[in-house]
Amino acid sequence: MIYKVAVVGAFWVNEKHGDVLGPGTHGSTFGGSPLASAVGNAVLDIVENEGLESNARVQGDRLMKGLREIAERHGDVVEDVRGMGLMCGVLLKENAYQNEDSTPSIHVVQKLHELGVLTVPSGEHVVRFLPPLNVKSEEIDEGLDVFEKALS
Repeated sequence: MIYKVAVVGAFWVNEKHGDVLGPGTHGSTFGGSPLASAVGNAVLDIVENEGLESNARVQGDRLMKGLREIAERHGDVVEDVRGMGLMCGVLLKENAYQNEDSTPSIHVVQKLHELGVLTVPSGEHVVRFLPPLNVKSEEIDEGLDVFEKALS
């Protein structure tokens, strides 16, 4: 038996950049098929009906604020906090965790995994945070507490 899977890709862009990609300049193998389109529309309905865009803005602000507060308390290892919405990164200092056998980001990510928070590094010095669109305030706070423990 052969199974076919349709995939659709999408991105959001503000009006300023709305004309960057015109017809024929970007495509996908299965994009636009009836099934892929139905799935894409169902996902967009969920995003709209559950207020996930608004939640991402609110929780993203909460996450960034908390990460910046942690960065102030751990200036010996944290260089910067950056991001937008729920996609955030913590830049670790070049010399952070020098006595470890791994890069600074791998060191902290492994500690986070041990403490129950799943995330990934982005290069050698950035710990990336990308919680789901439906993340709750309590989960952001819990993740921030665990991140601070991982830095210590």
